[in-house]
Amino acid sequence: MNFKNYDILSNLVLGYILLMALLPMVGMAFEWKASIAYLAIAYVIGYMINAIGSWIEGFYYMTIGGKPSDFFLTPSDKRKKYSGHSRIKFYHTDEVIRMLKDELKDENASTGKMFAVAMRYTNSDETTRVPDFNAQYAFARSLLTTMIILTPIVITQYGVSSQAWLVLVPLFISWYRYKDRAYYYAREVLLAYLQKKKH
Repeated sequence: MNFKNYDILSNLVLGYILLMALLPMVGMAFEWKASIAYLAIAYVIGYMINAIGSWIEGFYYMTIGGKPSDFFLTPSDKRKKYSGHSRIKFYHTDEVIRMLKDELKDENASTGKMFAVAMRYTNSDETTRVPDFNAQYAFARSLLTTMIILTPIVITQYGVSSQAWLVLVPLFISWYRYKDRAYYYAREVLLAYLQKKKH
């Protein structure tokens, strides 16, 4: 089995962080002689975190106002000449919509259907940056899931002290980073699709 950087970061590291937080809750202290066992358990926990993040992805989209791909595949504001939002813009919205609808032979194709076509062209293409952006997005989603699970654990362990509530800071940062990564990934898929269709 080949482990990629994403597997190590997303599964092992995040799983290990959560495992270390859970040990005191079950009355266990860290023991160096159990390090190998901890790594195995951490990987399984990380794998489960990844799965949970995937299952509740729809909820995450709700918290950021919807799917970024829906914004990018909605006709752009003629005054602004871009879709997306002020920080992450896409300037080829009308062009990519036309190309995707032509390919689907469906003038009423949904944004989800159009984005699925673009993903089919680009997700596994190692000549584009899409696989890297996909891995970064998935890691951001897993990190957010870890922080959501970790926050009540930390607050439960340390009560209502000001130090315990500091965990809300990394929770907010991980949510904000997830939002950015979701937009960057969706935009990169559409840019790569345009490039492939034009060459």
